[in-house]
Amino acid sequence: MKIESFNIALERLKEYISSNNRRNTPEREEVLRAAYSLDTRFTFSQIQEYIATHSEYNISNTTIYNSMKLFVELGFMRCVRQNSCSYYDISLTSNSCKQICRICGKTTYLDSKKVSRLIEGIKLRRFSSEAFTLTFDGICSTCKTKQTRAAHKRVKNNKKKVGSIN
Repeated sequence: MKIESFNIALERLKEYISSNNRRNTPEREEVLRAAYSLDTRFTFSQIQEYIATHSEYNISNTTIYNSMKLFVELGFMRCVRQNSCSYYDISLTSNSCKQICRICGKTTYLDSKKVSRLIEGIKLRRFSSEAFTLTFDGICSTCKTKQTRAAHKRVKNNKKKVGSIN
């Protein structure tokens, strides 16, 4: 879990709830905790699974959905639509640079100091930047190796089939 980011988000959530006359429920905090416990981009069903196996509360899908919608509005997480699926991603309070495997979803955070220096030089028009997230989408070496082995196996099997026909 990203403890520092989680604590910041939890404090901001409590401030928002108290200033907007909403109820502070342990279920809402549990959904936030679950989101910050997941290491990679996650889907709604993945957070449902996590809560079902790790939470002491019986949290309805509606509560999870409404909580996540609130967290997106408050900037704690982002909803990213990719390949006709919605993924949620924790919004870090600082600049971040990461690579995400489109097959297994593994996320690796990279050192963003060099990128930060480059981006600071960009002149934004009528926009005040607070933070940035640079994401490299692709295939990790483990998944690439699996794909290559599967391709070689298919070629080998096709050669055997062609050889047996002759």
